[in-house]
Amino acid sequence: MNVEETVIKLRADGAIEPIEIFLFLANHAHELRTADGQRMNDATDFTAFLRELADALAPAKQPKLACHDTCPRCGHIHQGEEECGMFMGATAGFCRCEVQAA
Repeated sequence: MNVEETVIKLRADGAIEPIEIFLFLANHAHELRTADGQRMNDATDFTAFLRELADALAPAKQPKLACHDTCPRCGHIHQGEEECGMFMGATAGFCRCEVQAA
């Protein structure tokens, strides 16, 4: 079982707590494979597998928004590169902010 298969099984089992992940690895250690499909031979292989698993389970990093990506008038986050134009309700209409997102 390579890293991709391990991640699929962990998520299917609902393993999100560290103890659940450690128990899963302990129960399936004999099935684990290196990236090239070989059995784990030593601690170096297991270390590489754990690093790859950590990378695969890490949440995706969100891009940071520049300060002018948020409309200074209504606080809405610009959806594209154009001016805001956020609908602010029937009485207020649309935001007329002319600051463009970067």
